[in-house]
Formats: sequence, C-alpha cells, structure tokens
Amino acid sequence: MTSRMDNDMNSRICRLSIALRLATVVIAFIGLSTSISAVTQAEAATINPQIFTWTQVSSPVTTMLNSVAMVSGNDGWAVGENGTMLHYDGNAWTSSSTTVTNTLSSVSMSSANNGWAVGGDIVLRWNGASWESVPTPSPQWPDYMTDISVPNDTSAWVAGGIFVCSAGPPCNPVFATGTISHWDGSSWDNTSISNVFLSSISMLSDTDGWAVGTEVDKDTLQQRSSILHWDGRTWTTIPHPIIEYPAGKVIFTLEEVSALNATNAWAARSGLNNFLRWDGITWTLVNSPVGGKPSIAVISPGDAWAVGDEGVIGHWDGNNWIQVSSPVTTTLNSVAMVTPADIWAVGNDGTILHGIGFQVYLPMVLK
Repeated sequence: MTSRMDNDMNSRICRLSIALRLATVVIAFIGLSTSISAVTQAEAATINPQIFTWTQVSSPVTTMLNSVAMVSGNDGWAVGENGTMLHYDGNAWTSSSTTVTNTLSSVSMSSANNGWAVGGDIVLRWNGASWESVPTPSPQWPDYMTDISVPNDTSAWVAGGIFVCSAGPPCNPVFATGTISHWDGSSWDNTSISNVFLSSISMLSDTDGWAVGTEVDKDTLQQRSSILHWDGRTWTTIPHPIIEYPAGKVIFTLEEVSALNATNAWAARSGLNNFLRWDGITWTLVNSPVGGKPSIAVISPGDAWAVGDEGVIGHWDGNNWIQVSSPVTTTLNSVAMVTPADIWAVGNDGTILHGIGFQVYLPMVLK
C-alpha cells in the first residue's frame, strides 16, 4: 500500500522531471525594449554568437549608408549619401526629409529629442520633431567634418580637418591639420591639432573622450596612426602600437574609436585585421576577422561587435574576436548596439541588417 508521503514524493519527482525536460528545449527571446527576464545584464552580455541571428531587413533606399545610431529598440537613425536620412520606429525604416543633398558621414543621438549629423561642411540637429541646419564651426582654415559624438543633450563634439596633397593620385602628403569642435549648448569652440587628420571621435562625457586618425610626419611625410585623449582640459597624444604607412597614399590608419568607459575602448585599424584595445592603462593589438574600414560598437567589456568589408561581422566575447555568419557580402560601414541582443548595422547599397540574440535559461520550478 502506497503511503501519502510516497505519493507526495512521487509527485515532486514527476514535476521536477517535467521541468528538467522543458529546460532542455526552452529558448527565451530577449525583447528589444523589455527587461531580460531571469537573466542579469552581465549574463546577457555573454550571449553565444552561435545563437545570435543576423537578418537583412527592408530598406527604403539603395544609396550608401555611412552611420547608424540607436536611441532605443523603437527609435533609431541612419545617414548616408545625398543627404539620406532614415528613421526606425520599431517596425520599419523610412526616409526622413532633410534640407541637404550632401553626403552625411555620421549621426549620433543622446536622446529621442536630441541628435546630430555631420558630413563635409554640413551640420544638422534633431530637436525631436525635425532636422535643422546648424551654423558650422568656423576655424580659420577649410574643414571637413568626418565624425560626431553626442555625450548629452547640451553638448556635441565633431572631429575632422584637412589633408593636403602636393599632387595626386597618388597623393603625396604635404601636411594635415586636425580640428576638434565642441558645441557647448550655444556656440562652437575649435581646437587645432597640427599634422593630424582625425577620422573618428568618441566622447564619454565633456571631460573624457578619444579621437583617432592619421598623422603626417612634417619632415619625412611618413604617415602613421594617431590616438588623442581629452581629460577636460587638453587633448594629449597617447602612446600605442603605431601603424605606419609610406608616403604617397592617404590611408586613414585608424578608422573608428568606440569607448565604453574609462577602462575600455576600441580603435579600428583599416585593412590589417586587427584592432587596438584600451584597458585603462595601455593600448594593445588584438587580432580581428574584420577588415576594410571597420566599425565597432561595445556595450560591456565582454561584448562588442564589429562590421567591415564584404559583409564580415565579428563578435568580441571578452577573450577573442570571432567571425559570425552574415547574410550579405556587401560592405558594412557602421554598427550600433541597443542591448546585448539588439544590434543594427548599415552599409553600401542601402543595406540594413538586424542582429537578434537568444538566451537559454531554466524555467522556474513551482512547488
């Protein structure tokens, strides 16, 4: 005769067995804008790229897209050739009207009601309702704006400059002059940096940021990489594994810099399949599967993504860069992360990719 205690025990074992079987097949989708249920943010940052899916989504344009910035899973912007401006509303990407036809090279958003875009000698600002032209910085030399970083709603930082050649092509460099312009909420303040053309800037705040580019030796005309750091007072050249190229060809040796915090930042080298990593003390070389002119987005020390030529996508898992499957072979120019499981990339021919991650976790066993 079976006792009540035996029945209770058998019932508990049965429930536990069912829960364990369910655990082997349950895969929970991490929502774009919802919290990560039963998984901490740190755990989500270690999403296995093998269960991360990249898909190509519909694009309203076929022009080159140069930059993408996401405010949230339901709000993002992308810019590109001929003044192209696209907006994502959580369902689809649609064209947004602007007053310019110039190529836009970079877009950066601090909130849903504040964003900036630049390209050449054009500056646009988003006020929550429309994009409006803003008076450009006025240095005492011609200036080309390549990148913008917006750390808060009242501040914007622009990097660029000029690269002068005596003849070309091929280009025989004569000199370079870098420009970093800061919008303080009412006006521009310009900083000139001799012999450097700046290709990217990433500001953590108005007192901490990075800029990278190409330096030209004024005596030998040799080109080499340059990394600058802002401490709230001055821009200082930071030692790093220098990349050098011979005179006669303009190569922006450091294409992009992406900073997470004071102890974690990445710089993308062009064409050499390795990146530079900042650990708070030194910059070191790290091998990467991504070539061309890579773009990097980082959300935690153990989670970063990079895109580049031929549609190559790479993931940083905290130890190594690993190439993951890509649905396209088109060059990708920019990547942005909303959460560890919600990522966007844009590129040539109007290409837009969406990366969605999945996390496996055990369901709760009811008593």
